[in-house]
Amino acid sequence: NGDWVIGIGSFAPRSFHAAIEASPFTYQGMYQNLVTNEGLVERVHAYNAKSGPTQAFDDYKGKPLLDNATGVWKGPIACVSSGPNIYLTDLCPASEAPVPVLVVDDAMTDFNAGAALLYLKVDVGGEEYKALLGAKTVFSSPQTRPCYVYIKLTHTNSEAFHLLRDEYDYVNYADLDSGLHGEDSYPPQGKFRPNEGNYEFRLAENEEKPCAARVQRAAATR
Repeated sequence: NGDWVIGIGSFAPRSFHAAIEASPFTYQGMYQNLVTNEGLVERVHAYNAKSGPTQAFDDYKGKPLLDNATGVWKGPIACVSSGPNIYLTDLCPASEAPVPVLVVDDAMTDFNAGAALLYLKVDVGGEEYKALLGAKTVFSSPQTRPCYVYIKLTHTNSEAFHLLRDEYDYVNYADLDSGLHGEDSYPPQGKFRPNEGNYEFRLAENEEKPCAARVQRAAATR
């Protein structure tokens, strides 16, 4: 429903956001919330799409994903739970709707985030690892990686945890629900929901301040 975008966007009135939401109904609710908060809808690029891994898009890199003549999406799709299938298509079961699969890297390119990306928030129903795989280009450079990552983790998606800590080098982390830090925080204690925690990942201390300074410089030119 866009609560993060609304909260941070209202607190930081010069900030810009990209929001990817798979469920068409949740997307509509988010958009309505943005419209009712003055100034936010102009600062948020909202995508009704599902985050996917990089390898799902190898055939589409460098190509337009929309057919210029018909406006039809040419890339991969996913079927997401939506209640009644109001789209009258046989692409998905009756209780699901087809939505585009969008790599985070491509969304950030479209959004023109560049060096101004401060944080990434990931909560995609257990598929956090796939979403993070789709952001390898963003995470691969000190000039584009986010300074902070906020992500929902469970006992069963340890791949996402290890990808962030061991490959993307976010070595400082904490479960914001339990208040535990570092190795004591994972697997999650499940303070509010069983086997689940909301985590903050940060860069090493000597990299965090330069990252924030980079974002500030880049944001000043947007």
